[in-house]
Amino acid sequence: MRTLSWKQADGTALKVCDMTDQELLRIRQRLITQLAVFKLQTGENSLSQLTLDYLDEEVAERGIYPND
Repeated sequence: MRTLSWKQADGTALKVCDMTDQELLRIRQRLITQLAVFKLQTGENSLSQLTLDYLDEEVAERGIYPND
């Protein structure tokens, strides 16, 4: 079971394993965008890449095929 959580706008934490498929894909896409912006601004990779890798594992385990 995955235990990583995502902090929501209201401050509550939502565990990755408890996310709906749609929430997981939305958060994954948001993180991809944030990582790209960070790379463009700094020329460096962010440690958030590890979080994206984690989300990608969850997507793969669920058999979801994102459109990116």
